[in-house]
Amino acid sequence: MGQTVIQPSLGLSLVRLRRALERYRNHPQARRLIARALRTARRAHQGQRRASGEDYLIHPLEVARILAEMGLDAVTVAAALLHDVLEDSSLDRAYLEKNFGPEVANLVEGVTKLLSLRIPQADPSDNPSLMAKHQAENLRKLFLAMSRDIRVIFIRLADRLHNMRTIRFLEPEKRRFISQETLDIYASLAGRLGLWEFKWELEDLAFSVLEPDLYRKLKQGLSLRLRNRRQTLSLVKRTITQALTQEGIPPLSVEGRTKHLYSIHQKMQRKGCRLDEILDLQAVRVIVPTESDCYRAFGLIQNLWMPIPGRFKDHIALPKPNGYRSLHTTVLGPDGWPLEIQIRTPEMHLVNEYGVAAHWAYKEGKDLSRQQDHEVYTWVRRLLEWFEEGQGDPDYLQHLKMDILGHQVFVFTPKGQVVDLPSGSTPLDFAYRIHTQVGHRFIGAKVNSRIVPLNYTLKNADIVDILTSNRDNPSRDWLNIVKTRHARSKIRQWFKREQRPQNIARGRELLQEEIDRRRLKAGLSLDELLAPLLKADKYGGLDDLYASIGLGECSAGQVVKKIFRQLPRELRTINQARVQAPPSGAVMVPGLSNLNIRLGKCCSPRRGQEIAGYISQGRVTVHQRDCPNFKRISHNRDRVVKTKWMEDK
Repeated sequence: MGQTVIQPSLGLSLVRLRRALERYRNHPQARRLIARALRTARRAHQGQRRASGEDYLIHPLEVARILAEMGLDAVTVAAALLHDVLEDSSLDRAYLEKNFGPEVANLVEGVTKLLSLRIPQADPSDNPSLMAKHQAENLRKLFLAMSRDIRVIFIRLADRLHNMRTIRFLEPEKRRFISQETLDIYASLAGRLGLWEFKWELEDLAFSVLEPDLYRKLKQGLSLRLRNRRQTLSLVKRTITQALTQEGIPPLSVEGRTKHLYSIHQKMQRKGCRLDEILDLQAVRVIVPTESDCYRAFGLIQNLWMPIPGRFKDHIALPKPNGYRSLHTTVLGPDGWPLEIQIRTPEMHLVNEYGVAAHWAYKEGKDLSRQQDHEVYTWVRRLLEWFEEGQGDPDYLQHLKMDILGHQVFVFTPKGQVVDLPSGSTPLDFAYRIHTQVGHRFIGAKVNSRIVPLNYTLKNADIVDILTSNRDNPSRDWLNIVKTRHARSKIRQWFKREQRPQNIARGRELLQEEIDRRRLKAGLSLDELLAPLLKADKYGGLDDLYASIGLGECSAGQVVKKIFRQLPRELRTINQARVQAPPSGAVMVPGLSNLNIRLGKCCSPRRGQEIAGYISQGRVTVHQRDCPNFKRISHNRDRVVKTKWMEDK
């Protein structure tokens, strides 16, 4: 799947698709379904043009070709050809179901719902919160569609890939927004599903838009480095082929593979090194007939060149959670430079390149389109569950990128089951991932047979054994230890359920203290002050409001501000001077000056309260220390700064 530089003509796209459809030549029913879909798409898109000015039909043809080259089932390819007809033509779902069956109709409708959330026409930089809301809703629809039929994401990724290949025809700001979204979400999703070909190309295409100068410089530098190693790579391939053939293991393929540009860029950023300091720019991929041949080939290759200690990985015996299987070893090549060797079977290679999509291919004339990958569907359901937990959280997208789509660590249970967690996770996060009850009853953990502290950072290949009691015992301190929003949500739910009476009493006390502190006088009881607020905000009752304050879901300061807005005009005038906020100039950040400082509207800090600052969008926002919003974002310690009240003159 190479990067397309020149937009193909309609005729060339048709030729490419027909070539890709050769794999279906022994499946007449599949070919007829795809042919009908092609005729329908041609009629539906007749006269339509893309932003490039070329025939719109090119887009569905290219999307279908990408999926056909992966060997996906005919239903997916037909749906890819039709994926835009519901939105861009007069055809409806009833027509598709009548002519192509419910499977194709469901897939097309699923993809159409995803595409219906277009990027707002405004400049993305003008309203970041609107764009975040747009992305969050898009993701919710995406996860829901994936939970019903995983093939929806295959079509969506192919659609995004072709759009990225032709993105130069869009306006600059829209190009940057789409590229950033591609990098943050779609490339990451492709990686989690094992669709590495999609991931690598999406990353490189997005990188070329977001950092064009750096991309060109890196590409030129890589080309120069590889030019000097061509002879070495050819020698290595010949040597491996001859050695394996002599031992009765003729390899099916021995090919070189170059590290992708965005991967190189990430490694340079992570390690703070230059291009000439990266040693694994190239790898040699060896494909042999059987699994036992993989281990025999590994032994032979280890004898050809000096192996580098600690660089052997057996992903055949211990596959990655997304199904990746291969043997990896790194040797010192003939020129004295390290060279990675990957050894696998054809079946492993198919899954490694196309992940879960490999399970939906035609094999020996048998349609496997109804096969479901249990682990992937479990993961998608978990995405939906986490989305519901995070509903209304303004930082949901950031948590999603960090918890689910970001860098992962792979650890083991004592029984050898692989568990993937976000980098930086602790044993508590692991416990809550296993089961909520395991998390609630956590009393300690052993990692690699040794007791570790609660804030221990899990590393790849750690074996984690959770120690539990026979009763629930969560601590509020855990909220400052866990790294995943999922674990934090479960801990908060427990306190909300188990300590409701205490939360109600504490919330009422905090609210009364805040009213007294601000000297809010209205001649009304607390219950009377809150009555209009309860009606307007649709709380279940006074107890629910008090419990929410006591638990920290909202602050007493926020509630008092809402009470003030509900007061009659004459009472608001009387209390205006008492409740108005001090000026932002009343706060300073020790050691820094000339900063844009504002007081957080969520908690309205007042003199005498403990405060802290959070750097965001080029300014410092000051919050109360116990503000729920501040507590939620304060895990990002690099952005938290000390603040203090200036002397009141």
